[in-house]
Amino acid sequence: MKEFVFNSLIQEEDLCNRTREKDDLLKFALTNQKKVIYAPRKHGKTSIIKEIIPLKFENKAKKPFIFYVDLMSVNSEREIATRLEIALDKSQKKYNKFDATAKEIFDAFRKIKFDVGAAMGLESVEIGVSQSDPSYNEYAKVDKVFSKLKSLHGKVDLMIVVDEFQDLARFPGMLGFIRGYLQQFQKASIFYLGSRLKLIKDLFSHAGEFYEMADSYTFERIDGKEWRSYFHERFPVGTTIDLDAMIYLQEICQDVPVAINKIGAYIKNNFTGSISKEVIPTIVESYIEEKRGDFAVQIDLLSDIQRDILNFISSKGFHKRITTEMISETGISRSAIKDNVEVLEEKKILEYIEDQGMRVSNPLLSLYFRLFF
Repeated sequence: MKEFVFNSLIQEEDLCNRTREKDDLLKFALTNQKKVIYAPRKHGKTSIIKEIIPLKFENKAKKPFIFYVDLMSVNSEREIATRLEIALDKSQKKYNKFDATAKEIFDAFRKIKFDVGAAMGLESVEIGVSQSDPSYNEYAKVDKVFSKLKSLHGKVDLMIVVDEFQDLARFPGMLGFIRGYLQQFQKASIFYLGSRLKLIKDLFSHAGEFYEMADSYTFERIDGKEWRSYFHERFPVGTTIDLDAMIYLQEICQDVPVAINKIGAYIKNNFTGSISKEVIPTIVESYIEEKRGDFAVQIDLLSDIQRDILNFISSKGFHKRITTEMISETGISRSAIKDNVEVLEEKKILEYIEDQGMRVSNPLLSLYFRLFF
């Protein structure tokens, strides 16, 4: 029997539908297209582009080489450089074993070692600098990473993925530096993934650093019938869910796949028979009650102001950034709301959805606020 998977990157069999997205993204990868992909967190974009598409790409491409880097919550230019270096090292180790071209190129960049002789009591010395060394230069490190990738350009089937790309926007100097390299990869596919809509749109807008460097692509809402079939594949014999109940659960979970999967797993382990729309609120409240301690720990890490902001937004479902009503009901000043909303967005606790407004990124946490806060 199949399982509800939600605590890790998922494989293709654990994905609900996304047939269109899988087909499109593979086509983009094989035809050297550049795409900026926006979807809220926990919607499966990373699982698809990091776990599922690479397998298909490797089967189709003659000389695949995939470079994937995650920039989520980077806090310095040094950390950006480190993540890029680690990502390149992982790609090198994965693809060198069956790609002679890549191996030859990367061998040329290996650090030089030499034997200083037994007289000095040393076995070997590795030339280079550590990140604790004041001479460490982030831009030189980034330059080295992209120079290596550029040396592969046109010689392998290159796919570049930059996850949570918008988090690079906090470092305009590094952003511009990396842009200068990325615009050189005509014979490679590039995917810019983002979960913070305003930031990612600003970067690719007319006034943005990456204007016309990629076309936008969005993930569609999964239909209730698809979710119902997905649930039935995972439920034991004798347990079913009505279509209107499934659609209602989607609404409560704000179409966030991870939240839907969590409730699905809870139903599987605790309920039998036919699940109707009328019992969905009881099921969800029962789940929130069971996880109450976990949610309490999460909000204990926040300030009183941040909890009050989340409580207000949770009561609305979605809300515009700052309104008179928000100031009045919370008793928090406009400037304090602005500052704390930015912090909560940075922590991925709040997110902005186009045409709808701000929401708590985890709809189950939002439900916790409504029930117990």
